Amino acid sequence: MFACPHCGHQLSMFREARSSPGDKAAAWVASVAGSWPFLLILVVAILAWFVVNTILPLFYPHPTAMLDYLGTALAIVAALQGPLILLTQRRESDRDRARDIETFHISQNTEADLHSISHAINSVLEQWERDRSSGAVDVPGGGGTAEKPRTGATRSQDSS
Repeated sequence: MFACPHCGHQLSMFREARSSPGDKAAAWVASVAGSWPFLLILVVAILAWFVVNTILPLFYPHPTAMLDYLGTALAIVAALQGPLILLTQRRESDRDRARDIETFHISQNTEADLHSISHAINSVLEQWERDRSSGAVDVPGGGGTAEKPRTGATRSQDSS
């Protein structure tokens, strides 16, 4: 919380908590793994895997072993990416929740400030109306009790 330099009113400002290295790594992996370039690179790598293993059958003597290795590699990638993506989503939801709470508090303070300003304006207007009705206030063009200025009278006319 910061204070206004003019009046000392507490200003609420949202500050994000510092991320741990693990959170930063999870966010980086999620941003890379959730991108179109990563998806395209993964598809190209899988297609290259198939092409190399069909053109060079000596690379793997058994064609079914190729699919087993590819399936294992993809399962490992999915097993590692899943928790990292969930960690990133949890961190983002925690940050969003903290922002929502801060926004709620700001909105409550704003509502209270608006209510007090409205009350102050109404009090001033009521006092002004009371003063006006009692004749204590001169309202321009409103026929108040103030003395009207003389028109057309000069000193030479007053002395005669």
